[in-house]
Amino acid sequence: MEVLEQPPLFRNNLEPNRGFALSLAVSFPAGLLAYIIFQYGMKPSLGSSFASVVLSDFIGETFKALCMLFVAIFLWLVVPNRRYGAALGALVGLGFGLGYQGLSCAIGQPDAGQAIMIMVFLTLMDVISATLTGLGLFALISNRQRLNSFFRALIGLPLLFYLLAVISWLVWNAFAFAVSPNMAAEWILDIIIVIPLFAFIIRDFLGGHFNFQNFLQPLSEPDVLVPEPPPPPPSAP
Repeated sequence: MEVLEQPPLFRNNLEPNRGFALSLAVSFPAGLLAYIIFQYGMKPSLGSSFASVVLSDFIGETFKALCMLFVAIFLWLVVPNRRYGAALGALVGLGFGLGYQGLSCAIGQPDAGQAIMIMVFLTLMDVISATLTGLGLFALISNRQRLNSFFRALIGLPLLFYLLAVISWLVWNAFAFAVSPNMAAEWILDIIIVIPLFAFIIRDFLGGHFNFQNFLQPLSEPDVLVPEPPPPPPSAP
């Protein structure tokens, strides 16, 4: 992925911040719409089956990807490096999660403890999955300029990251269905296994650590250490 990175040549210094603000603004209503589609379009016909949940995962990640694509194409025109893609994805995931999970709590009216768990950990999963999609968006935009074809650029890393984002939710929901109706076991398994697992995957794709102090700065891949040759044998007297 490092070979696709380029300097962040935005039109002005405010352009990145505008993009991040716009990503929150467009993703929040997208989350509301995605939940309405699931609750009133899919659930009445498919019920609460695993198939309906899987389909909702694809719909959710597609909505997030479209929000990121809107910012990247109509405002930024470029995603300069993978960290901009990850940050854009994380903010879209945050806005989407607040909209989707917030409406879910408003309609479902869970108790206070359950509502906190939903808003914190399910929104965090929205952030994690969207970050993976954001990494794919970076690869898509970078390859689009090189391959001159949207569909050719989509094959490979962009599609892989999108599928990883969907898989992150599939793993989460698989645990939930496996231990249902034991809600405590569901939350424990997902929090201690799924969230760290996909956070580590993101960390590795970002260069081995999150580098929060200078998150948007490109980070070179670590050099492979080549062992030094052994010293020459001592010369004979």
